[in-house]
Amino acid sequence: MKILLFLVLILNVLNASTIKAYKYQLNHLTEEQSNVKELISYNATKYDLKYTMLAIAFRESKFGRYKLNLADPSAGIFHQLLPTYCKELGLRPNTWNQSRVAEKLINSNALALYVAINHFKRDYSHFKLLGYSNAISWRKAVMAYNAGVYNYKAGYKYYKEIVKIIKVLHQLEY
Repeated sequence: MKILLFLVLILNVLNASTIKAYKYQLNHLTEEQSNVKELISYNATKYDLKYTMLAIAFRESKFGRYKLNLADPSAGIFHQLLPTYCKELGLRPNTWNQSRVAEKLINSNALALYVAINHFKRDYSHFKLLGYSNAISWRKAVMAYNAGVYNYKAGYKYYKEIVKIIKVLHQLEY
């Protein structure tokens, strides 16, 4: 029993430190990051996705601070997977096309936002058509954004992180 209590205490401390880190980072944005945040806030509000898109952009690129990940490979403020985006555009996902698409996503925050909103709305609609409630469809769409529909464990971890970020955004009254 003491071990279980100790583990719960450790998890609460880690959770609190993560939230403090998010608050610190969100309170110390550069001018460029603030501009990205404003772009997302303004445009995502139209789709009732303001906090969702803010949280995803913060998690993926720290509002544009890190726009490229060669390990995935992904690019832009929302880290769109390059092979997937190439296929959506009707392009073969080879190195040349991925480089061209990455350049567009990195250079245009508006394009990256447009693509991310469309991906999220598509996934959300898919889960709604399967008969899930709004809340569960939203959760599954968040999970699918990062881990696809088959990797539940990684998707759930990502979802929990997005929820933490949204809570911090609400606390800071974004």
